[in-house]
Amino acid sequence: MYLDDISNWSKPEYPVVVAAKAAGMSDAALRKWFARSYLTPEGVDFGTWQANDQEPEQNGLPRYLSFRSVLHIALTVKLTAKGVPVSDAYIAAARWVHVADVATPVNDEAPKLRRLPGGLFPGPNTLTVFIHFKGSDAKVIAAPYVNGQVKFELSDLMDKDEHRSSKAATIIVLNDLLQHVKMVCESIYDPAINMGPAITDDRE
Repeated sequence: MYLDDISNWSKPEYPVVVAAKAAGMSDAALRKWFARSYLTPEGVDFGTWQANDQEPEQNGLPRYLSFRSVLHIALTVKLTAKGVPVSDAYIAAARWVHVADVATPVNDEAPKLRRLPGGLFPGPNTLTVFIHFKGSDAKVIAAPYVNGQVKFELSDLMDKDEHRSSKAATIIVLNDLLQHVKMVCESIYDPAINMGPAITDDRE
């Protein structure tokens, strides 16, 4: 599949309507987010030329987004659905989409890459979990999945100050999110993939 090659993740190839469908919101709501400067994604084509008999986007709104930007928006929408303000959610989501996970080196060993930006931790019984605390404070962890349950360590639920948050943390499993966004974006290359009607959310 095209998106199995992570080098393709930064190419602006996805129209706003596809990004909105992948993220689970209406394209009108997504355009409002851009118009209000809630989002400043990487991998964006702001071109206003006309192609395939489609009207160009308005000035200042993107025509095409990269897959990485679509992932970023999709996680932002998940967080806002749980009550996190858009600005905080967008900054926090970057912790998964744009930051790799590197194991702490032991002695003089070279640091080992555990997870690529926007990627998942390896392992057949391992889930990649996003945990949001407050503001833009968040972390991405590898959690064992045993007998139908996600297993957390106490340290997993500690915020950046190593305190147990007084407010319940927001927890999102990223494996399903990545799979869904990939399927929607891959559908523009393979018409045989039928994603059904878009899931719309008109929140602003």
